[in-house]
Amino acid sequence: MRKSRERPVGMMIDYAARMIWRWRERRFAWTPTAERLVRSADVWASVPRTLEVEVQAALGIGPDGWSVGTRSPFHRPRASRWRIYAPSSVAAAAATLVLLATGYLAQAEADATRTAALSGPANSSTPAAWADLRNKPSGVEITLRSATLHPAPAGKYYEGWVKGARGTVSIGTFHLRHQSEKVVLWSGVDLDEYPTIAVTLESEDDDPASSEQVIASGAVSPTDR
Repeated sequence: MRKSRERPVGMMIDYAARMIWRWRERRFAWTPTAERLVRSADVWASVPRTLEVEVQAALGIGPDGWSVGTRSPFHRPRASRWRIYAPSSVAAAAATLVLLATGYLAQAEADATRTAALSGPANSSTPAAWADLRNKPSGVEITLRSATLHPAPAGKYYEGWVKGARGTVSIGTFHLRHQSEKVVLWSGVDLDEYPTIAVTLESEDDDPASSEQVIASGAVSPTDR
């Protein structure tokens, strides 16, 4: 009775194994070529002991895992660790730091804001406006700030100017009718040659020249240019 019970169980296991094998053949597309490769002795041959050395030599890596010509600083005495860096590398790093510092200082200097006071026509002690000057790649950015300058009347507008020995150059127009306390104007000329900033009240006509009706003006000192 025991043998009769074991035989059906063995047949079932064998049948299940054959079904699994057939499923694997269909699932993984088992081919005679693949079987030959798997059964080839070369595929399962031992890896040569010299393979690692050959690969390291091809990649320029020494036995310690570091590139040829360098050594790990962790295996050297503390006093000699800095000697592993070539002088040229140190010089290149120093030059890079100098360039970065120079660029940073130049950018900081270009972005530095300088302020000039513009007085009103009566030359009162209280400035009528302040002009914040900032050098930009496209010119000098001039931001006017004033709490006393009123919106321009209808048919009128304000115009900014820079003046010097070579003449007068317009730096933009505005009207302040929307209660803005800041106006950004631009100067395309060097303030060393045009050191005076002025704001005039102009009429909407065909005359592009200044009306000479000065609302505020002030000189830009050499330290503010």
